[in-house]
Amino acid sequence: MKNLFKHSALWITAAALLTGSAAAENNKVASVNIESLMAQYDRVQVELDKLKLTEDKLRAAQEERMAPVLKMKEELAALKEKFESPTLSKKVKDEAVSSYKVLLAKAKQLNEANQVVLQRQFRASQLEREAVLLSVKDDMVLLVEKYAEDNGYALVFDVYAKTQSLLPTIIYNKSTTDITDEVIKFINAKAETQKDSE
Repeated sequence: MKNLFKHSALWITAAALLTGSAAAENNKVASVNIESLMAQYDRVQVELDKLKLTEDKLRAAQEERMAPVLKMKEELAALKEKFESPTLSKKVKDEAVSSYKVLLAKAKQLNEANQVVLQRQFRASQLEREAVLLSVKDDMVLLVEKYAEDNGYALVFDVYAKTQSLLPTIIYNKSTTDITDEVIKFINAKAETQKDSE
């Protein structure tokens, strides 16, 4: 916890220095909410519509794949009804039970194979969705960077995304706002001050 506060303090100090440096250079600092932008970006809906068409085709193929299993379920129900009937002879019941067991084994095997395929297809669909949305988000970040550069922003933070220390992530950083050397001097001076006071 102490480390978290130490790192947070460093980030806040760096941000304050950076903001001060940006103000001194007459640069602007801004924030955006990438998730809000994504929700309102037309391309997201276009890509989601394409994914929906693919997912609808996948669902239709899954239903077609499951049709034989459903037919076997109906046959199993008919066989069960047959061997549970009190009016049939033992021989007919035994044949029905035997047929039921064979068909049940086939149905289970086919269903298990279908489940494996369905799980693979579902996972592939999820990965495709994630990849498409990540690609759109990457494009969105590039557009934000371009906008920031064209409009004189020194820094743009994404207020939705957070680092591990719960600070906003930086989307755009104008190269002239790099104050690494200044921050190193500041941190070392603080360390010297703390060392002297101990």
